[in-house]
Amino acid sequence: MQAEKQKISDKVAAVNLKIEQLADPQIALLEAEQKIQQLADIAQLKNALVTQQDHLKSLKMSGAEVRRISDEKKQAVQQLELQWHLSQAQYLARQLTPNQPCAVCGSTAHPNIAKSEQRLVSLEQIETAKEEAQRWDHKLVAERDLYSTSSSQCNVLKTRVDDALATFAGGNTAQKTHQRYW
Repeated sequence: MQAEKQKISDKVAAVNLKIEQLADPQIALLEAEQKIQQLADIAQLKNALVTQQDHLKSLKMSGAEVRRISDEKKQAVQQLELQWHLSQAQYLARQLTPNQPCAVCGSTAHPNIAKSEQRLVSLEQIETAKEEAQRWDHKLVAERDLYSTSSSQCNVLKTRVDDALATFAGGNTAQKTHQRYW
């Protein structure tokens, strides 16, 4: 009886060995297919990351240009406001009449009347310049938001690439699947 049990046990072991030998090429094929798919996925993620990084660089350059223009528009407003103030002094100086009180200080003596070659600036010109500066400020905010969104997308893609590479390097998923099955 003991000999028969041993014989059956040996036959079971031999059959299990044959099953394992048959399963090994299937496991290898499955592993190869999984690795190929993983590499294709990694390549696709890397391409998406490179595209997003290029877009980010483009946004950075356009953002710098929008910022430069926005700063120029703000300076133009300040310059126009200064010119307006100077032109108001020029306007008031033209209104002065001898022995009449000054509209600003009330003095009747006008020893140094303001003289300027500045062009006269209207409030409408200042308002137009302010509106233009504000439009460029809004563009700058929009550029910053777009850059921030694109940067976040780059970070997500980078994490996904890193995770995919770690998974790829991490191991033999077909063998693990086979072991769980048996």
